[in-house]
Amino acid sequence: MSVVITAPRYFSERAKGMLSLAGKVNAQLFAGESDMLAAMKDCVVLCVRVETKVTKAMVDAAPNLKVVLSGTTGTNHIDKSALEARNIPLFHLHGEHTRPTAEHSMGMLLGIARNIRPAHEALLAGEWDRHRFIGRELKGLKLGIVGLGKIGSETCRLATGFGMQVSAYDPYVPKEKMTEVGAEKVDSLQDLFSAMDAISLHCPLTDETRGMISAELLASLKDGSYVVNCARAGIVDDDALVKEIEKGRLCAAVDVFDPEPPGKEHILVKCASKHNTLILTPHLGASTEQAVERSSCKLAADALKHLKIEFKE
Repeated sequence: MSVVITAPRYFSERAKGMLSLAGKVNAQLFAGESDMLAAMKDCVVLCVRVETKVTKAMVDAAPNLKVVLSGTTGTNHIDKSALEARNIPLFHLHGEHTRPTAEHSMGMLLGIARNIRPAHEALLAGEWDRHRFIGRELKGLKLGIVGLGKIGSETCRLATGFGMQVSAYDPYVPKEKMTEVGAEKVDSLQDLFSAMDAISLHCPLTDETRGMISAELLASLKDGSYVVNCARAGIVDDDALVKEIEKGRLCAAVDVFDPEPPGKEHILVKCASKHNTLILTPHLGASTEQAVERSSCKLAADALKHLKIEFKE
């Protein structure tokens, strides 16, 4: 029996050691679907991240599969009905990625507000035109957060630390809770977008949120506004975002794509190759050494407890 890990860098050595109690650890970046399906033959525990689509075919190819671990908060990449049909539990994360994702969002916002990318590119080209890259301080800027769950709330705390004025839209979070974390509740997305200098997205991808950040909302942002998406691809109308960037009206920073990896022909990648007012990162929101250790060990413990295998905490 084996433990298959499709994202080796995101499961720490300690976590792999824990999981070895359940079977021989097979940790690798699989070349293709056929290799992946072959590895599933004697798989007891499957460990993935968002890059691996857990399909019904994979589940069917794994007669001994007992548990699936996903080092992600969202689980859109997993066919949950295939797991449920065989009563295979899925363990994923519930807050272990909060701080690093919030920090990454603020880093992305700083990057576009202070013109980091164009200034870097100009310096490499031998230029020293500092006046071209005069940026904006975060202090005093109005930040609108869409989705005030754990990550949105932590982003709010960081933003208020910078002296930003934070408002938030989340129909499921009461005004009192927003006040606790330092945000003013706004009752409509339209009101939020028309009043803010920057928008940071922190909601899950659901049927309700898919395409929620529409062309109309993006067009309602003031000229020179910033948009940061470290949540999920599919929430934003990418075509509309690109049009606003091409017009020179908005700057943006995006960490999530559909599909992942996006490839050179993805609309956002093509836009970023021509416009340095768009910063892209390869879904790095939760990618810190501390988060990898914390989250992978937590998931390994979940699996061993489910399998009733004793281990040292």
